[in-house]
Amino acid sequence: ELRRRGLKIMLNPMIFMDIPDKPWRGKLTCQAEYVDDFFNKPSGYNEFVLHYANLVKNHVDAFIIGSEMIGLTAIKMGNVFPAVKQLAALAQRVKEILGPEVLITYAADWSEYHHTRGGWYNLDELWSSKYIDFIGIDAYFPVTNSPSSEISREDIIKGFSSGEGYDYYID
Repeated sequence: ELRRRGLKIMLNPMIFMDIPDKPWRGKLTCQAEYVDDFFNKPSGYNEFVLHYANLVKNHVDAFIIGSEMIGLTAIKMGNVFPAVKQLAALAQRVKEILGPEVLITYAADWSEYHHTRGGWYNLDELWSSKYIDFIGIDAYFPVTNSPSSEISREDIIKGFSSGEGYDYYID
């Protein structure tokens, strides 16, 4: 859809680095009562993202407010997912800065977007926000079960159109 609209896209203004001995951001978590502080404290997450929203204003067609924060989006307090609520509010603030023409999303981890927590789809409030323009999912699914690094075009086409992600994981 984005290509059909002819958009130039800068989807993620954040820099992700793999650093030895540093945990994946998806493991970042806390007690429910600290979620609001993570987002709203001075030099907190909101300030970080809003800095980049202001920096790229009038220069991007799309903006991701966060990526793979499964450890935070899964935190539940009663019937509320406080980090999801904070991300929805952040999406509104980013949309106000960047304007209605810039597409806004959150990039869920592939293991985050389809799970339920105690019967609740935790990202529903975010995905249904009028400030979120499309559902973003970071997914690096394998398409074959071959341990070889040389895979034929035919095997890739066959793998892409059959099975599910879990069919191709190798221990």
